[in-house]
Amino acid sequence: MTIPTIAELSGNTVLELFENGYNAIKNGMNNKQDTLVAGDNIVIEGNVISAIEGGTPVLENYYTKQETDSLLDDKADSSDVYDKEQIDDMLVNIASEIPDMEYYYTKVETDGLLDAKANSNNVYSKTEVDSKLLLKANTADVYNKNEVYAKVETYNKSEVYNKTETYSKSEVYSKSEVYNKAEVDALVSNKLIKVPLAHTTSIVGNNYPTIAISDSITNGDLIVCSFRVSSNNFSMNVTRTVEISYNGYQSDIHTIGTSNAQTICVMSASYNPSTNKITIGANVGSTIESFYNFVVDELYVIRRG
Repeated sequence: MTIPTIAELSGNTVLELFENGYNAIKNGMNNKQDTLVAGDNIVIEGNVISAIEGGTPVLENYYTKQETDSLLDDKADSSDVYDKEQIDDMLVNIASEIPDMEYYYTKVETDGLLDAKANSNNVYSKTEVDSKLLLKANTADVYNKNEVYAKVETYNKSEVYNKTETYSKSEVYSKSEVYNKAEVDALVSNKLIKVPLAHTTSIVGNNYPTIAISDSITNGDLIVCSFRVSSNNFSMNVTRTVEISYNGYQSDIHTIGTSNAQTICVMSASYNPSTNKITIGANVGSTIESFYNFVVDELYVIRRG
């Protein structure tokens, strides 16, 4: 069928144009190929194209329109995705931004480190700790437990004097003005000290006033006893003092009576360490004096401190 050109149709009326077109189509249909003719690349079997270029079935190599639409529904528009070149460019940029993992912990490592830490709500913050520490004294300014007395070793408030019952600082000596214990001990270590002795008295058989000493006497002590006795020849108004060494004996000679008839009296005092007693006796001539009253005014020892 031959289609008329624009130049051939020029100058014709609309009706003529219609008639010319109709006749051209009619002539073309009359000249159509009733039987398919195979060409260089087409194989015809029973008036049907069976293969193209090498004998591959044509229809089996194509999707129908419905199948194609279905497949396309699962695909993204090209405007919504990156092409290969764009992806490659982005990967290059990403690679330059990937951190050095040497400076990072793995999740397992991080969890392990966190397990060793306390929750923040279970600990004080730095500000809270600082505030609490401000309320505390420095250890250098206070005594520790070993440097102070326990409660049972101290007095309570009711057992000590209050401010009005004690002296002020100006009324007492300072530490530098007094001796400490070690200094006092050193000063008195070679000094003689006077130590009172507890005792009881009795008169044994009316002849021997006896002093039973309760305290201990040691060798080297000097016993000093001041006493008064009453008898026919001795008056309670006279105090006599004797000094007796450890396991010692002392005797004194006294004269009694008037100048015309004087009598010699020997008074003695002895200490027995085994009994811790002092015994006093007196002889007037050859007669042992009898005593009916005996008082000890003072009894002590002189020893080195």
